[in-house]
Amino acid sequence: MRKFNLRRHRSFPLLTLAVLLTTVWQVEAQPANGLLTRAEESGYTETTRYDEASLFLQSIAESSPDITVHRFGYSNEGRPLLLAVVGELHEMSPAAIRQSNLTRVYIQGNIHGGEVEGKEATLMLLRELANGEHREWLETMLLLVAPIYNADGNERIALTHRSRQHGPIGGVGQRPNAQGYDLNRDH
Repeated sequence: MRKFNLRRHRSFPLLTLAVLLTTVWQVEAQPANGLLTRAEESGYTETTRYDEASLFLQSIAESSPDITVHRFGYSNEGRPLLLAVVGELHEMSPAAIRQSNLTRVYIQGNIHGGEVEGKEATLMLLRELANGEHREWLETMLLLVAPIYNADGNERIALTHRSRQHGPIGGVGQRPNAQGYDLNRDH
């Protein structure tokens, strides 16, 4: 039986290093504050529910002095419609926001309960902002973020909604709100 000769296999250390680096790069990065959406936790097989999004927003607001959460109305079934306000203002009241010279940018997700990507993306963006990313944006603008505009449609999860859509396999909400209105078209 032949012995393994390391001198003969000079590529062995390089191969080992390549395997180790590949393994390290494959480890998924975790957010600094450990806060994940339901989509991230489930490997994108499920979507964030209303109560989970509310807790997510509350946690983010508690972790960052630049983020406050407000209610801008109620859904037909009585769920508060939540708005995260992100900026460096000392006071985040509606009057202070109107009086600021900052550009106001409104970002809205989940106008259709079955279109979950915007909701998940806005929650992830808010987490990044709470972790101090994109600080330069706040020098010139104020972000107003409503992750779930159709709160009632978001909660009507079924596997049959958007059945030709690839994922999440745990089901999604429905297009209309609780009254059957398409909030994007029925004005």
